[in-house]
Amino acid sequence: MGKIIYHYCNINAFLEIVQSHSLWLTSTDVMNDTTECLWYKNSLCKVLDELSQQGVEKNKIDEMWVTITANGDSSKYITCFSENGDLLSQWRGYADNGKGVAIGFDTDRMDIKRIFPQLSLVREHSLGLFPVDYDERTQYETIKTLIKNGKEFDSWILCSRYSPVFKNPAFKEEKEWRIVYAPMIMIHKNLTYTEIMEPPSSLEHGFRVSKHGLSLYFIWDFSKCETPPIVEIVIGPQNRTNRADILLLLRENGYKHVNLRFSTASYRS
Repeated sequence: MGKIIYHYCNINAFLEIVQSHSLWLTSTDVMNDTTECLWYKNSLCKVLDELSQQGVEKNKIDEMWVTITANGDSSKYITCFSENGDLLSQWRGYADNGKGVAIGFDTDRMDIKRIFPQLSLVREHSLGLFPVDYDERTQYETIKTLIKNGKEFDSWILCSRYSPVFKNPAFKEEKEWRIVYAPMIMIHKNLTYTEIMEPPSSLEHGFRVSKHGLSLYFIWDFSKCETPPIVEIVIGPQNRTNRADILLLLRENGYKHVNLRFSTASYRS
C-alpha cells in the first residue's frame, strides 16, 4: 500500500461516503483558515519586493502580480485529509466532536496524479493530490525560483498553482493532504450569469447549504478506482456505534478488507 491519509467526518457524512463511493470537493472560500489560497502571497510579496530593490521596473512587477494572483485567486475545490488518523484537534473540529470517524484512504489506490492543478477542460490536468507545505522558507524559495529562473509568463502561472497547498505554519499539526480541483468556470462579461465548462471528463457538481450559505461542490467518484481506496476506519473517541454494524455496512457496499480500530484519545466532552 501507499501512504494512508485520513478524512475526518461526522457519522452522517461517513454513511453517505461509503454508500455513494464518493467525496465532495468544496470551495476554499468556506474553509476555516481565512488565508486559504492567499497565504502564498506572503512569499510572493517578498520576492517581488526584492526584484523592485534590484531595479526591476514597476510595470514589470505589476504585470507579475496581476498575472499570478489572477490565476491563484480563482476558485479551487478541495477535500482534506490528514496523515494522522487519531488527532484530537481533528476529532473536535471535523468529526462531530469525536462522535464521527476518520476514513483511511490509500494514496496508491486513489488514481489521482500528484500534479498541481491548472484551469483546464481536461480533468487529468485540473485534478491533483498532494501534501500541504507549511514551511515558510521552502514556500519563499519555491516562488523565488519560479519567478527568477523561469520563462516569464509560464513560470508566473506556475506560482499560482501553489496557492492551495501553501498554508500558515500554525496549521502544521494537521499534516494535511488535499485533493484539489480547478474547474473551468466562466463568468459572463456583464456578470448576468456563470457557466461551468463541462466536457465529458469533468467532475459532476451539485449545491448544498452550509453555515456559510449556498455553495457549489464537485464530486470525486472513487467507485471508478481499480481497487477500492478505503483501507481503514478509525472510530472516534465519543462514537458508540457497534463495531459489527460498521463492518456490515462496509461489506455490503463492497469494502471487504478494511481495518477497523478505535481512537486512543481519552476524550469526553
